[in-house]
Amino acid sequence: MNIVDDEVEVLKISLDNVHDIKGKKEQKKLPKDLTNRELLRVDDVHAIYGWGKTSIWGWTATGYKGFPNSIKISPRFTAWSRKELDEFVSSLKAQG
Repeated sequence: MNIVDDEVEVLKISLDNVHDIKGKKEQKKLPKDLTNRELLRVDDVHAIYGWGKTSIWGWTATGYKGFPNSIKISPRFTAWSRKELDEFVSSLKAQG
């Protein structure tokens, strides 16, 4: 396997949410302040989708499989659109 294959595998795993030992899906429990946010910082994206922070920054830089562009709010504040991230996840699921 190469790095790209590893990243694809990480994406597939993270798309399946959290599973318990018996294989039943459990709803991810997110802090209340994340549930209604439209713009997400890298820590928020990591908490919600389970992707590594380094992967998030790398996918943003390379446009990996259509990963959404970040939005530069200020020199030290970068965010992603939750709607665009959800669309990205949906497109990956549709690809199989």
